[in-house]
Formats: sequence, C-alpha cells, structure tokens
Amino acid sequence: MASRAGAPPRWPLVPLLVPLLLTCLTGLDGGAVSAHQPAEPAAGEACLASTLDLLWSTVGRIVRSAVEPEVAELDGRLAGLQTQLTELTVRLDRIQGGQEAQNSTVQIHLQEIDAGLKKGHLDFTSKVDGVQSQVTELMAKIDDIQGEQQSQNVSLQRQLQGMVEGLGKLNSDLRSILDGIQAQTEARLGTVHAELESKLDRVQSQIDTRLGQVQSQLESRLADVQSSPARDCSDLPAGARSGVHLLRPGLRQPVPALCDQDTDGGGWTVFQRRADIQPRQDFFLGWEAYKWGFGALDGEFWWGLEHLFHTTSLLDRRYELRIDMEDFDGEKRFALYQDFKISSEADGYRLHAANYSAGDILPLAGF
Repeated sequence: MASRAGAPPRWPLVPLLVPLLLTCLTGLDGGAVSAHQPAEPAAGEACLASTLDLLWSTVGRIVRSAVEPEVAELDGRLAGLQTQLTELTVRLDRIQGGQEAQNSTVQIHLQEIDAGLKKGHLDFTSKVDGVQSQVTELMAKIDDIQGEQQSQNVSLQRQLQGMVEGLGKLNSDLRSILDGIQAQTEARLGTVHAELESKLDRVQSQIDTRLGQVQSQLESRLADVQSSPARDCSDLPAGARSGVHLLRPGLRQPVPALCDQDTDGGGWTVFQRRADIQPRQDFFLGWEAYKWGFGALDGEFWWGLEHLFHTTSLLDRRYELRIDMEDFDGEKRFALYQDFKISSEADGYRLHAANYSAGDILPLAGF
C-alpha cells in the first residue's frame, strides 16, 4: 500500500491498545493477581469489552479517515461526469433539433425542385405541342402552295397548248387565204401575177419566220414551266458541269449561282469565294450588300444571306457546310460541318452548324 507525504498515521492508537488488551487478557487468565486479593473475572471481562469497543471505534475512525477522501474524490468525479453528461445531452438535443430543421428544409427544397420539374415538364410538353402544330400548319401551307403551283402549271400548259393549236389553225387559215388570193389574182390580174407572187412569197416568208419565233418562244416557255430550276446544285441532272447555273432558292425567283460538281462527289452550292483573282473584290461592305450578295460569280463574290436563308430553311432536306482553305505554302485543308442553316433577317441571319469533322483547322467558335 502506498502512502502520501504529510498524511496522518492511520493506526495512531494501536501501540496504546495492544498493552491494554494484553492486560485485560492477563486479568482473565488470573496470572497477575495479588495474594491478598482474589481474582475478579468480571472486571477482566469488562476491561476486555471496553478495550474491544475502543478498538472498534478506532478501527471505524481509521476506516472513515482512509475512505472518506477517496469517496469525496469519487463524488467529485461523479459530479463532473454528471455535468458532462448533462452538457452532452443538451448538445445532442441541439444537434437533433438542427438535424430535424435541416431535414425539414431539405424536404421543402425537394418539394420545390419536384414542383419545378413538373412545371418544366408541362411547359416543355406545351412548347413541343406548339412547335408540332406550327410544323403541321407549315407543311399544310407548303402542300397548298405546291398544289396551287401544280394547278397553275397545268392551266398554263393548257393555255399554251391552245395558243399553239390556234396558231396552227391561223397558219392554215392564212395559207388558205393566200391560196385564194393567189388564185383570184391569177384569174383577174394576170399582168401583175409575178409581182403579187413575189409579194406573197415575202409575206409568207415573214409569216413563217414570225410563226417560227413565236412557236420557239412558246416551246421554251412551256419547257421552263414543265421543268422548274433546281433548288440547289445537288438537284442538277447527272453529268452537269461545274459553273454558273440558274437555281430557285426556296419558293423565290430563280437566281444564278456557282455550282461545284467536282469536289467530293459534286453538288456543292458555292456561296463565297475569296482567292487571288483579279480584279480583287472588296469584302468590307455593309448590311444590304451581304444581304443580297455582291461580286462576280466567275471571280470573288458573296452569294447573299437572303439566298442562303431561303435555301437552307426548308424542312425537307439537311445541308453540309464545307470550308476549303489554302495557306501561303500551297497546303490545302478543309473543314466539314453538319446541319448547316441560316436563320432569317429578323433573327440576324444566325448561323447554325454541328458535328465538326476533318481536323481542327477551323473551330466553329472562331468562324
């Protein structure tokens, strides 16, 4: 058992009690009685009892003096632990309260997000339905326009055919009249037969020439009506050569355009060419110039944003954009984009292209 410096002795009465206890025990045994006085066992027992009581009392004080500091220390530690437990309980309650508030906030956010997603889905569905309705209306209008154009073509063909037949009948009637005049002239004016015959031959020649011209114009007009110009260079017939061709962008009037029928299978409608071609074309021009185009198709030129818009805005076909470039050393490269189209002037002729391929010489962000 260890001890601490300065602690009071735990057995201060033991040296005093041991002789007293031995005295009481000797009195009980009768080994120390006087010759003149008889032994008194009752006095020895009383001494022993008193000594034992004193011993027990002393032992009790010793035990209390030894245990009470430790009990007090344990009580203090227990009180400290109880205080810590109380603080931990309060902190736990706060954490649980904060967690419940946080869970409530998260639940509210989740409900708001769910409501927003549902509203967004409804808005998106409504917009898709609106776009689908617009597409349906546009297709119906296109069908109406195509039907009206076909009806007009049929009507023009009938009118032209009637005019051709009328001219044929007129030619026949004129020949009959001329034959009658010739017969009458021969019968009545024999002397002027040669002169009239010469005049009639000249008139016949002029009529034949004029009829031939009119018939040629009518046949050319009929051919134009029956075969409308191509919408872009990919509609040109097989075997068509590169060069300037007449195109009809969208439903607009025909315009000349440069077609490349040699590069990568052909069918390319060239809308810009900048090369070392004399005379050089100034490209620093204004809005109207870029809207309708400028330059010469056999040199440097810009075809026009309005033509590009009407060419690429139809829904029945998709276009590719190919950009061919050559550096000062003569090295040639090209860039290719899919889904190329130009928006209207109201939208600022905004360019759209996707799926860039064929190298990194011209990223779309820098175009």
